[in-house]
Order: sequence, then structure tokens, then C-alpha cells
Amino acid sequence: MAENRTKKGPSSPRRGAAAGKAAPAGEPPKAAFPFRCAAVDVGSNAIRLMAVEFTAPGGFAPLFQERIPIRLGHEVFLTGKLSREAMDGAVQALKAFSRTVEGLKATHVRAVTTSAVGKGQQVPARAELSRVWS
Repeated sequence: MAENRTKKGPSSPRRGAAAGKAAPAGEPPKAAFPFRCAAVDVGSNAIRLMAVEFTAPGGFAPLFQERIPIRLGHEVFLTGKLSREAMDGAVQALKAFSRTVEGLKATHVRAVTTSAVGKGQQVPARAELSRVWS
């Protein structure tokens, strides 16, 4: 019976923080504490911002929290399109949140959108929302 052999190279040394190198691809980098981060939730009825400062793994202190009622989803669910009024409100809210995040010196920022933005049929309108935050 023939043997099935796989040629293996030498095992690689341990990578990541323990070896004093960058984390391998696919692994998040080690965070240096303290650091500030912010999350923006573009929802169907409101846009929310929350910013926190992480002081240790699992330990954080809230810095800022705000909710601005916009109702992006209202027209989308009725007509399939984002209304100009809702888009203008969203752009203004995102600009304000962007200035807040910059003022707080948050180094990690993530924004997510609701299904209303995804269901809105105007691709240029969705691109406009994205550009505001970039």
C-alpha cells in the first residue's frame, strides 16, 4: 500500500505580540490602552453615536452619547426610496457626529446602517451617506 506523505516545511516561530511583531493576518492587533472608539448606528428612525474610552480589556468609560431622530426608513418602506428630507437630515447628523468624534480624538470608529439604507433604491444617495463619513 502506498503511503500518503505531505511535505512540510519547518514550523514557523510564534508570531504576534508575544514575539514583538505585528499580529498575523486575520488576527486583530493588540490594543494599547487607553484608547477611544466610537460607533455610529444609522437606523430607520434615528442616527445614534456612542463614544467610549477603553482603559483595559473589558474596562471602559462612556464619553459621549447622542440620538438624532431622522426617520430614514419612513419613505423607504412606503415608496422604496430615501426621501430628500431624510437624506439631508442624515447628512447633517453624520457631519455633526464626525466633528464630535474628531474632537474626542477617537482612533477607532465604526458605522453601520439599517436595512432602510440598503433597501433604498438610489445608489447615489447611499454613496452620499458614505462620503460624508469618509
